[in-house]
Amino acid sequence: MKKAFPFYRSYYDQLQYLEDTQIAIMVVNICKVQFFELHIDHVYFEDKMTKLAWAGIKHSIQKSIDGYCSKLGIDYDIALAKVVDKGLGNKKKNKDNEEVKDEEKSLAISTVEIESDALKVATYLLQKILLNKPNFKKPDIKVWEKDISKAIKLDRRTIEQLIGCIDWIYSLEGNFWIPIILSGKKLREKFDVMESQMMNHPKNNRRNKTAQILERKGYGNGRKS
Repeated sequence: MKKAFPFYRSYYDQLQYLEDTQIAIMVVNICKVQFFELHIDHVYFEDKMTKLAWAGIKHSIQKSIDGYCSKLGIDYDIALAKVVDKGLGNKKKNKDNEEVKDEEKSLAISTVEIESDALKVATYLLQKILLNKPNFKKPDIKVWEKDISKAIKLDRRTIEQLIGCIDWIYSLEGNFWIPIILSGKKLREKFDVMESQMMNHPKNNRRNKTAQILERKGYGNGRKS
């Protein structure tokens, strides 16, 4: 099967935010996925920062796998299913069905990440920041989560509105805010000002990026629904 794979600088940049033990776990999982020993959708990490780092490189790894499979005419899902079957091949026949079911159940559970809306928004904001500034100082994501949780619970912001605001920040119309919104606290503090600018943008029409974001994130015709 696959004998080599590219390891990009972007992977290394993501690893800088992890402890040595987390890095080791991440690298092992990268190798398992790239060498077709583990399905990419079955990778699971317990801690939030490793999950975040994985989210930052998963798309690149998926592209590498897709390119390899396309070149050799391999069906990725079928190939990985055979790996699982091979691993179970030495088990006794009377336990085979039970083992397969347990394996499938375990994999299904491992892909489910139960995260609060606040953490999702915090993670999304950090991903955007890292794409723009890879050497951004490692934050305490739990602090961000608390601040965004207040925005949701106390300020009554929705996850769609917060993510829509983040998308707008990283559009041409809102990029003034990129060096300002570098934490969950700042996102909460400046939300009203940014939302007002979004909704009253002089070029806000259906051909405009701002309008598209507003419409997609729960605002009707440039105004809150």
